[in-house]
Amino acid sequence: MGEFLNGQPRIAPLWDDLSPNNGGTVSVEFGPGSATVIFDAVPEFFATGANSFMVTMRDDGSYTIAYGAISSLDGLAGSTEGGGAADPGETDLSAGGPYPAAGTTYEEFIGDNDLSGLTLDFNP
Repeated sequence: MGEFLNGQPRIAPLWDDLSPNNGGTVSVEFGPGSATVIFDAVPEFFATGANSFMVTMRDDGSYTIAYGAISSLDGLAGSTEGGGAADPGETDLSAGGPYPAAGTTYEEFIGDNDLSGLTLDFNP
């Protein structure tokens, strides 16, 4: 958690030890005023399974995280401004949204990742 809050600003759709060199693909698609990073069937390091999700970032500062099937049961999802951000506590991301694109919003998973099939919107 310390690295998440103290490091660089980040969008973390699934902050875990994912390993695209062991399978799956990571690609980027550009559209008018947007960029989408796609993780397709990427396993965790030293694990089997597959994790699929995409993040679409827009010029207006909004972004969407769309989850496919997630096999990872642990990790963290959310975003932070970093730089020593205060910990606001966890948010249940599966409860709905939209969520703020600024500040820090996250959920940490330990054996209970419930994001498969969800779409999360973050707006300025």
